[in-house]
Amino acid sequence: MADKTLFQDNITWDGQEADEIFTQPVFADPDLLGTVRVIPNIISKKKIAVDSLLDKILRAVNECGRNPSGKLITLSELAIEVERVGFDLEQCALALEDGFLEQFLNKGNKIFDLDGTYIKSYLEGKIVDALKLDIPRVIWFGDKASADPNYNMLDGLFKHMFALAATNSGMIGPAIPATLPDASTEAGAKAIVAMFKGLYDKQSRALKTVPANRKRFIVNMEIAEALQDAYTTLAGQNSGDIFIRRNQNGEGLDVFKYKNIDVIGMAHWTDIVETDFAGAQNLRMVLTETQNLVVGTDRIQDLMDVLFQYHPYPRVNTLEANFKLGTLVLLPVLTVYSIQNA
Repeated sequence: MADKTLFQDNITWDGQEADEIFTQPVFADPDLLGTVRVIPNIISKKKIAVDSLLDKILRAVNECGRNPSGKLITLSELAIEVERVGFDLEQCALALEDGFLEQFLNKGNKIFDLDGTYIKSYLEGKIVDALKLDIPRVIWFGDKASADPNYNMLDGLFKHMFALAATNSGMIGPAIPATLPDASTEAGAKAIVAMFKGLYDKQSRALKTVPANRKRFIVNMEIAEALQDAYTTLAGQNSGDIFIRRNQNGEGLDVFKYKNIDVIGMAHWTDIVETDFAGAQNLRMVLTETQNLVVGTDRIQDLMDVLFQYHPYPRVNTLEANFKLGTLVLLPVLTVYSIQNA
């Protein structure tokens, strides 16, 4: 997983350049870009042309004349719609006066104004960290029908997948066991490997033809870690489909694959489901083509003004921004998922 620690004391952007603080570090996050396709510059709704796969194009040739058997391009049309989202936060400087941060405040009558201080830079960095958690959370778990204001700003990728699976049963892989197998035992390790194999085998014919380097397993972090443990437990006995290359100092992973497909562990999926959805269908696995899960944003232009302002009358500093987000699953045949037994 990428290092999420962005606390630093050298953020000095102001005005329009502050857009970069709140957008590029988020949408350029390797963990996000490794799982979805980001389409920028969507103001409200954007049409997406989807071309069907070519299939059964070979014919016998027994005459000189041409005999076309079909078209090269067969387009269908989808649309991704983005919703306005944003944040509106405030900070009173006096709340910081009695702590160690007092040294960073302006002096005299300007003590209430955080503009130009180290604390302003810190607050901007803190927002970046929050967005790195918030944006993936709503991208995956958002639901406009929810009564929870933390999720009802847009429909997330799981909402789209579940809806599509209602008429595309091939998207649904084998259920994940109610209790995650113990990968430290041989039986448990084999069961973990079987979870990945079951989802791999459930791929549609179209998804199987996609090169492995264009696909991803996206799973709860504990499932990814269990597969790593299974590799150690089986000591190569039944783990030939797992490939792990560690970095030079032997800590962490440089490359982690199952059947040559990257495995991406999502660190916060379990916490999100346990905290906000009562643990329902806690563990999840998705196998998809990397361009099939789409995130749209207005990226970012004039609609993404980030405002850090000091308001003299209430004597508070506010930080706010508005931008747009939306998600879409393009082709059901290019995504398959498994969820935990209820």
